[in-house]
Amino acid sequence: MNWFFITLGYSGLFPKAPGTAGSFVALILGILILSFFQVETLFLATILITIIAIREINKYEERSGIHDDKRIVIDELAGM
Repeated sequence: MNWFFITLGYSGLFPKAPGTAGSFVALILGILILSFFQVETLFLATILITIIAIREINKYEERSGIHDDKRIVIDELAGM
């Protein structure tokens, strides 16, 4: 679950421009959330995703020893 989450459904494993692939997936997810829920839900989801992402990325960096891995694109979702 951790790797799936921090790579945003494995979109961060895209060989070229993983950040762009992550942004595209984030855009699609944002549109889906807005079409089914209110704006307040998107705001609360952003806060929750950001908190969970920080915790999961820190755990990954401790285990792997890699800082700021380009495959980690969950921040694209939080930022989008």
